[in-house]
Amino acid sequence: WDDWIFPSGFAGGSVGQEEKLRSKRLKVLLDVVLEDGERYSIPAPPKSIAAGAFEINKLDNPCGKYTPVCVEDVISYTAAGRERLVVVGWEYVGGTRATIKSHSRFLTDHSADIYKSGDTDVWSTDLLSRKTTESYISFIHEVYRKRFSAHFGKTIKGFFYDEPNVPSITPWTWDFPAEFKKRKGYDIRDWLVRMMVTYTVYNITATSTEESVQKARSDYNDVWTTLYAENFHGVLLEWCTKHGVLCAGHQGSDETLSGMLSGCGTFFKNMLFNHIPGVDVIWDQVKVGEFTDFPRMAGSSRSLQGKPLALSESFAAMGHGIHLDTMRFVIDHQMVRGVNKFMHKIANYDVEKSFYFHPPDVSPVKNPFVRLYGSILNRRTERLCSLFAEGGPVGKACIFVPLENYYRGDKGVTEGLDALARQLTYNQLEYDYIWYHDLADLRVEDGQIVSASGACYTELIIAPSSRLKPEQVEKICQLKRAGAGVIACAPQEWDTSSVRLAKDVRAACKCVSKPPVPGFLSKDVPVSTLTRRLPGGDYITLLLNESLEEACIKIACPDGWAVCDEDPISGRLYRLPAKDGVVCLSLSAGESRLVRQGDAGGLNALPAPVADKAESISLNSWTLKLPDGHAVPVEGAMPSWAEIGFGDYTGTMEYTAAFKWESCSPHALLDLGRVCYAATVLIDGKHACDVVFTPFKAELHNLSRGEHTITVRVLNTFANSVCGTEERYRELKESGVLNGTYAPIYVPIDRKVLDSGLLGPVTIMPART
Repeated sequence: WDDWIFPSGFAGGSVGQEEKLRSKRLKVLLDVVLEDGERYSIPAPPKSIAAGAFEINKLDNPCGKYTPVCVEDVISYTAAGRERLVVVGWEYVGGTRATIKSHSRFLTDHSADIYKSGDTDVWSTDLLSRKTTESYISFIHEVYRKRFSAHFGKTIKGFFYDEPNVPSITPWTWDFPAEFKKRKGYDIRDWLVRMMVTYTVYNITATSTEESVQKARSDYNDVWTTLYAENFHGVLLEWCTKHGVLCAGHQGSDETLSGMLSGCGTFFKNMLFNHIPGVDVIWDQVKVGEFTDFPRMAGSSRSLQGKPLALSESFAAMGHGIHLDTMRFVIDHQMVRGVNKFMHKIANYDVEKSFYFHPPDVSPVKNPFVRLYGSILNRRTERLCSLFAEGGPVGKACIFVPLENYYRGDKGVTEGLDALARQLTYNQLEYDYIWYHDLADLRVEDGQIVSASGACYTELIIAPSSRLKPEQVEKICQLKRAGAGVIACAPQEWDTSSVRLAKDVRAACKCVSKPPVPGFLSKDVPVSTLTRRLPGGDYITLLLNESLEEACIKIACPDGWAVCDEDPISGRLYRLPAKDGVVCLSLSAGESRLVRQGDAGGLNALPAPVADKAESISLNSWTLKLPDGHAVPVEGAMPSWAEIGFGDYTGTMEYTAAFKWESCSPHALLDLGRVCYAATVLIDGKHACDVVFTPFKAELHNLSRGEHTITVRVLNTFANSVCGTEERYRELKESGVLNGTYAPIYVPIDRKVLDSGLLGPVTIMPART
């Protein structure tokens, strides 16, 4: 982690000590209404860049001729009619940043307490300037290099930047006019006043929508985001590459396409200058029942740049109620979207420190989820990432992200992009996002669209209302003439006569080629998928039900073919039964399944066990061992711990029941029903299985006929110790322990997971193979 805390880039305030390296932004310095014939003459405001006068209407809004005004030592102008004189300049951007001493001891002997400085401008830096980043590197990276270079590329794998940003969406830097003219061929100062002047109607303030002004604004946004990408991310990448370490991290505002233009620049540009593209999912941005697709931006960057990894910083601020089933869902959600490197930052369980966001303490002694079950999640994640890394994609499309819309302030295109993404995802079609840099490098080979990195696509899809520059339209038409499949969703303002025009996103989705394998037959089912063809010829697919309801996927299974359920950790294969050449696969809400397909003779698969529901045993009589050592009977409906007076308890409780096994089969399927939030199962005192993921079912083996005892140890989350009861939360709040913490964000999330215990219903069914 490069800086002392997010956002990266100011080295605990050290960079901003040099005033020229502080962040700058455009500002209207003067805006005055002049009457006809009135002369106005004043000394030019400090930091002035450009000036101009507008003819105005009764509302004082520009409505006619614009006259540039010379900016010298004195600004003088005589109004020819009623006009507004506007002067645009720049100012330094201040902003206090809270820092901590997490590793500042490696960098300086001075305290990292920013509150000892009253100069708040020091806490922002001009990341459009290469000199700023070089200064930043001298305070952070170079100090590590001097002390620990022998460990570079070994123990120290690389540097992780976290949410660097430009604290304005109208940034400025010293050489911006020269850089702009070099890249766009005209002087941006001729347009700054027209870009910055505001119009007010009914208390609503807006800027000019004239095409010429919009073009200048688009060019301005294109240039500053490029300068930021090259002069911050690019310089970091240069240094890390030179010294044999990885450059990785994630920007802010990367959790939605609507944040494509923000103070953090443009995602796809920034990720060009990165060894490992990344996002963060530290809040509850990803959850069952809501469609969100932003992790695919990192996966797409990885694919289009030919990089082996895309990372996610996950879980750091998901509250005290984080548990393994949520973590599994969040990981799989990102994995099907191309992320394959996970930095698990789990909220810790230490009573004295758990309220603090950073740094997380995940030691096995203090975090029972890690100690008891962490290896299950890690082994599962590791095997899935390794397995999918072995294979190649079976066919996917690409969606063009029109940055021109965002550069012009038109975020409405996001609605069409999201609708298109949702339609493709829930029809089990894979795709990447591309932008104009990728578009320019596309070529056609054997009817496939091929990127510069060699990634192949079946079709290029243009979302509704996409703004395209003439050169982009020409490139798309060129691809179409070369035999590429190009689909544009109506409406569009550019000439679509040479491409296939679909009336809406649903129609566009129907035009996308579906690969013969994995052979999904379902339509509009909220299940996302990732499929790869392995070197041996098998196909593997990760399926994730992203809805709050059970979902069913139908998979074609022709003669001689097998569709198998694969255990993500052990690799055990069960052949799924097919009827009339179709396998029906049901997934509970939020459930993941790993499926392997291939030649039936080549897969070492057992028949899937079939539950004998007629001999099902319902366990309705339990003994619950309480934390104080007492045991209480539980009959019928299983209560949450709050209902028996333990709402603010965090830890394990033990349920025990007796059952008689009369089946001739030694195998059984155990269904624990609802579990909050992890369980260990013992049969006759011996460990049988750990059950930590939806749908909380497991296999039991070696059951002999006769009497048996089942024990289920259930672990809940630390959320109960924080806000399991209002009295407990009030006590902590009044003690002051929550002051300065993320509790205001955590607690609303924590309160959603306060149910605790084995809530069932619990059944054991004989299994026959």
